[in-house]
Amino acid sequence: MLTLPTPLRRRRSQRHPKDQTPPPPPPAGPAVVVSVVLAPGNQGVDVTFDRPIVSAGSADPGGAIQIAGTWPEIVTRPGPPAVLRVTVGVELVPGDSWEISAQPAWVATELAVPQAGAVA
Repeated sequence: MLTLPTPLRRRRSQRHPKDQTPPPPPPAGPAVVVSVVLAPGNQGVDVTFDRPIVSAGSADPGGAIQIAGTWPEIVTRPGPPAVLRVTVGVELVPGDSWEISAQPAWVATELAVPQAGAVA
């Protein structure tokens, strides 16, 4: 008598759902400056915060942020949402001072004030 082998049953792999954990919430409290470095051309700086910064309101940069004692001519976003490029229109060098003395009207994200330091 001829017996055929019983086919092996394959176990289906158990599919685990992808990790559905939400991203962590932003840090509590106002946004703080992580770094301030010279921007290309040395007439501005890239200010990096610990979270994305949301712009709102006036396009006039005002004097709440100063670099080397100079008010900004223009503030732009060079790329990542946590970085603002502050252009002052004068030659800057590492070691120049920067300061955020008040909440800028054009920033919706609450910033820790005052904050100050030296350009890297």
